[in-house]
Amino acid sequence: MVTTRGKNIKFDLDSSEGELDGERDDEGHAEPPPKRQRSKHPKTPKGDPASNPGSSSGKGKEKATSGANQLITRRNGRGGKLRDLMNMPVDIFTEVCSYLGPYDLRRLALTSKRLWDILMTKEARHIWKTAIASIPDLPECPTDLNEPQYICLLYSSECYTVPVRPMNKGCTSRGTKVDWFHRVRFCTACHAENPPSRGLGLNQATLSQIVSYFDSSPVMYFAKGYRRAPPYYIEAIKKAGREYEALSQEQTADYLSRLKDRRDYQITSGDDMVQWKDSQIASRADDIAAEKNARFESIKVKLFELGWDEKDFPISNKEFKDLVLKNQKLTPK
Repeated sequence: MVTTRGKNIKFDLDSSEGELDGERDDEGHAEPPPKRQRSKHPKTPKGDPASNPGSSSGKGKEKATSGANQLITRRNGRGGKLRDLMNMPVDIFTEVCSYLGPYDLRRLALTSKRLWDILMTKEARHIWKTAIASIPDLPECPTDLNEPQYICLLYSSECYTVPVRPMNKGCTSRGTKVDWFHRVRFCTACHAENPPSRGLGLNQATLSQIVSYFDSSPVMYFAKGYRRAPPYYIEAIKKAGREYEALSQEQTADYLSRLKDRRDYQITSGDDMVQWKDSQIASRADDIAAEKNARFESIKVKLFELGWDEKDFPISNKEFKDLVLKNQKLTPK
């Protein structure tokens, strides 16, 4: 094997001998070539794409490195206002939550899975009780509900319709109709459905025995906007019917007695919730009227400064009334 390292190789064939000039120099004991000067650049491993500034892979690595630095910079930056919320001690976090109302506490629990796991435990029950106690005149949590379920019933907008198949999702419409007797929410379409006389999977004798204990008319008759609402909740009747049919004849009388006691309690607690809700609606209506009047008075002051007279106000004009009588605070704009 011909060794060519450190030699000046000339690829010009000699016509006489047909050998490389470098080999002839070896045979003639020629002077060794001058040593190669050291490069000022640091050595890089052979085949490293980053050593070639013109290679595309080197550029990609350069961009990836700069991108990683940017992410680190962002991650170690100021962050959001709640960046230290998950790092604070549990007692301080509990103290912060004690100042939240029921609606804000539920929204906080829905923020992340970690907060949900913290707040939806028995150890956090006192936080929910404190939030409920902060609302004036709010009835106590019913015994058939826990505190998060009670707050969800009061403040959420979810439809409680059970999907027909387990793999299907439930109704995604806004649950604006509340059944205070059965403690459920429905959208307008699901609330208007009447329970069918067939298809419940129950005997007619069973249905006639238990259906009267699930009539929500004594509670919902006094609720605003529910005078024509269906008085029965299908899923509650199905569950009670299956339990009733699984009992012996001696146990049915005791079971019906328990249904009667539960119905009486649901009527009493349901009436309290209806009265509280009606008072909230009336209070909100008074607040809206006060905001509209305050806006109108502010507009009148501005118009008087511009030289208007109260007789010049087009009160009969609908567009003027819609513009002036809004439950929105007047701004300089």
